[in-house]
Amino acid sequence: MDFDLRPENPADYDSIDQIVTAAFRQPAEASLIRRLRAAGDHLPDLCLV
Repeated sequence: MDFDLRPENPADYDSIDQIVTAAFRQPAEASLIRRLRAAGDHLPDLCLV
């Protein structure tokens, strides 16, 4: 099985929110990710899709 990892980009944000919300069964974690991005406190090297 082959796959490619790449840095996330703004076009990915809605899909990431949906996946994170489904994984945690609540929107709190997706909201946290959005707030970290907005504040510039996320770690881009770890934000891969």
